[in-house]
Amino acid sequence: MMMSGGAGEAAITYLLRADFTGADQGYANAQVLDTAAEGIVNGVGHVVEADGTLAIVSNKLAITAQTTPTWGDLGIWFEKSAGVGFTKTLGLAFSATINLSTWEEIGFGIHSAGSVVDPDAMLYSIQANTTDGQLDVKGGSAIYTGLSTGVDYRIVIACGGFNTDGESWYAGQIAANYLYGASYFLQIGADYHKIWMDKTDNTSEIYAVLSSLDAVGTVDLISAPDITNGTAFQPTGLSTFTAVNGTTLAAYTPEVGPAFTNVQTGDDQIQSNVITNQDAVAGHNVAGIADFGISNCVIDAIVTPTNDLAAIFMRFVSVTETWAVKLEAGTGNMILEERNAGTTIRATVAAGITANTAHHVTVYCYGQIITVFVDGANRISYTSAAFNESETKHGFQIDNVSGNTGSVNNFTVWPVTSSVYNTVFF
Repeated sequence: MMMSGGAGEAAITYLLRADFTGADQGYANAQVLDTAAEGIVNGVGHVVEADGTLAIVSNKLAITAQTTPTWGDLGIWFEKSAGVGFTKTLGLAFSATINLSTWEEIGFGIHSAGSVVDPDAMLYSIQANTTDGQLDVKGGSAIYTGLSTGVDYRIVIACGGFNTDGESWYAGQIAANYLYGASYFLQIGADYHKIWMDKTDNTSEIYAVLSSLDAVGTVDLISAPDITNGTAFQPTGLSTFTAVNGTTLAAYTPEVGPAFTNVQTGDDQIQSNVITNQDAVAGHNVAGIADFGISNCVIDAIVTPTNDLAAIFMRFVSVTETWAVKLEAGTGNMILEERNAGTTIRATVAAGITANTAHHVTVYCYGQIITVFVDGANRISYTSAAFNESETKHGFQIDNVSGNTGSVNNFTVWPVTSSVYNTVFF
């Protein structure tokens, strides 16, 4: 289908477009949807209605709860054409607008097979949790809270964006080398927010899936525009620290964005393509800081603490005036600190942090909310982060205790919201 934009805008072709604009009608179990009269303009839908109901009502897909809730008994899975799934390409984005009157469990995602399944069994998924206003991803990690019933929320899962080493695509790179993982976006009001990333899996043939357990509400415009690009993955800053051993922070040029400055006295060196603290003097630390020009951002890095700790700095002014996420190998905890005329712990979680082990840390800073994940889970959050809210410098700290060397790798920064997101998703 071709959707015409305004004057001068190119038409959009869809691989999948289920707009549910047919006449009011109920669906039946095992029904195949492949006509506009059935609400499907592009692609093919397969109905599963063993319990609960699916129907077109007022140009939306209306969903009732199952009587005996079982995952796999209610939903629709979609393929590109009869017997043919979608091919995973960089930037291929699957979207759906969900409005729940009863905030219970329903999920939308991408699966490796054509079937309606538990969202936790999909490759990538976003699921409304039983907790009102909460969204989870595969595995049960809560990634967003505070949403409302009776409100349209558009969910986007954009394919690819990472290579085999978990490094982000950026302008000029070969798209075919960045087909791992997916990034998740949520439209709130007029803006899309980057809310999650998964760096794993490059299954080539995929299917879109809507699976409902006991939610009540509507779904509208399930779609996948025929657009292949990586612009939604473009980072503001990317440092893989790929350089000759012994290269200092000052001598290293990031792949994308500003260079780091070491604002402490540690011996900062790249060794084996990670930035390390090689200083044998206790208390001599590396603090790599750069001005990325954005305060509302997603920071992602691989952090290996010493037998003491390592940290990510957000909204940095100085090592004593900043937000910090500390990985404490001694206690196993991840801690969110506010350093402002002293140190205040704002959140902590037992996260199994161990010395000399690489941990994946992701930090979301948006307005006065800071949310942190380690190793894809262990969420901590603080919702009154007014301190340094507009500061745009971010970075890391590597402590060194008794010559035990810590490191940071793949330090990446993206905007939480961007005009690019608002123009590439439909």
